[in-house]
Amino acid sequence: MNTNLQLGLFEQNVSVMRLLPPEIAFRYHALPIATDGHKITVAMPESTDQQASKSIQQFLNAPVCFIQADRLEIDRRLNILWPTKNPPIQLLAWVSGEESDAFISYVKNIADLLDAELVLARIPLCCNYSQNLSVKIQLSRPDMFIYSSCHSSQMVKRLISSRISEHFDIACLKIPIEAAWPISKILLVLPELNGGTDLAISWAARLARSTQALVTVLPVLPPIPFCYGSFLRHNLEEILTGNDPLGQKMQEITSRFIDENVIGIYKMRDGDPLVQIRDEVLTSDPDIIIIPAQLGKGMKNWMTEDLGSILFKSSIKPLLTTVHIQ
Repeated sequence: MNTNLQLGLFEQNVSVMRLLPPEIAFRYHALPIATDGHKITVAMPESTDQQASKSIQQFLNAPVCFIQADRLEIDRRLNILWPTKNPPIQLLAWVSGEESDAFISYVKNIADLLDAELVLARIPLCCNYSQNLSVKIQLSRPDMFIYSSCHSSQMVKRLISSRISEHFDIACLKIPIEAAWPISKILLVLPELNGGTDLAISWAARLARSTQALVTVLPVLPPIPFCYGSFLRHNLEEILTGNDPLGQKMQEITSRFIDENVIGIYKMRDGDPLVQIRDEVLTSDPDIIIIPAQLGKGMKNWMTEDLGSILFKSSIKPLLTTVHIQ
């Protein structure tokens, strides 16, 4: 898929959009938008998920042209099309036997909050635990993988990025020993616009809808060089009204939060990216932090990778990382 499409410019045809059943449309964020009677055009987020393409093509039993579109806009239209048909969220929690009762309690609270289907993967730490757990993830393809902070985050990161051969998006929730409940304040960190960003926004909106929590959106920008002096600062108002990718994404967030009655505020900080996050955590004291990550190769992901890794190791707050595997 290499064509960008603005769905707002496309005429909505309900009969075409309903060519896919809701369980497939929601699962793969797929929206049929046009047909010439032979070929069907389907909008999907940027993805290399061959299983999704194959499943859609097999169901439609017709030639399919896949076109790239924004995940948030696709999901918005699917929710309008089938407001009560969204399939249950799938949660997979790893229980090795070393977790506390508080961990199990938090996992069950999350499942109840999201009205989700919860599977406890009871896999002890032994010589083949990694293989058993990766097979479990591949077979169930959960929306969220939950684990305790008593396990190495780097171990979980390697498991997700290297053990899974199929390409799909997943959210990973690390629960620390002391995790506050209920969730009343959410910090959504946007260090870089990548494949996991829309997923992070979706989880923030979903949790906020269920809890009536306040969402603080913190775009983390590179520090301004010292040579420019103290007179130059990032301007939040200019970014919000700009046409650059970050400004457009923040406008999408605003539109989605308004549509879904989510209360959100934007914050802007200066300095080193990690300092920006640390200062906001200390100031707002969130109950959960959400940050996107893209587990790929190349220097373009340096900031997300570094920030994610440091937060994995240092955060004493529940940390939800939305992972786009490429």
